Amino acid sequence: MLKKFDLVIAMAEDQIDFMKKMFNYTHAVLFNELVKDEESSIWDIEDDVKDYKTNRNGVDRKINRTIQYIHDSIPKLVEGINQRVYLFVDFANGLRKREHRNGFPVIRLYETPHTLAFMSISIPSKEDGHILVIPKKRYIYFHEIPHKILNELLQSVQKIGAVLDRDHGGYNVLLNNGRAAGQYIFHAHFHLFPRDAKDQINLNGWSRKRMTLPQFIKFNKKLKEKISHRL
Repeated sequence: MLKKFDLVIAMAEDQIDFMKKMFNYTHAVLFNELVKDEESSIWDIEDDVKDYKTNRNGVDRKINRTIQYIHDSIPKLVEGINQRVYLFVDFANGLRKREHRNGFPVIRLYETPHTLAFMSISIPSKEDGHILVIPKKRYIYFHEIPHKILNELLQSVQKIGAVLDRDHGGYNVLLNNGRAAGQYIFHAHFHLFPRDAKDQINLNGWSRKRMTLPQFIKFNKKLKEKISHRL
């Protein structure tokens, strides 16, 4: 049943964990993530009404509050779905929304049969960056993109990067894969940022931790086993 739908919306984080654990399904999205842009659950009855077994009035009030919240949130839910699930599909197909959310037009910088490159509305201090490169068909995660389309996508990234490199000291290629990695729009896409010395753009803000040699060997062995099993 899960595979039949473009989008599965979960009320709580434990439902997402359950789908991932039991069915290896990783495409579910939290209701509040689409409505309020926050990874929070809608509390269940027993979470909100501690004496739910005996407090019938409290249970009824909880149910009514939840129903009202869901009802009132439907417009924002639809907006969130259009923005975070189907926006890039619309850009690629020329359907419904051909503009960024603030009204800027989507201008096709480069296009192949299966890929599209266009400028983002979020530009870090340079007039020619940053640029997004997407597969026209929606694949949520990088590892789901078929090899044929992936080759075309990487060639598009390479060509756009070569253009940026002519006028700058370099460029960054970034892909956020998954919620925990900062993926906001559920459509795999590459970011390209032109770079110059002293541009004060910090894409390497993570802290570094030096591991011991035994830890290094142990982690490599564990990861190698997982990769071998997966492939």
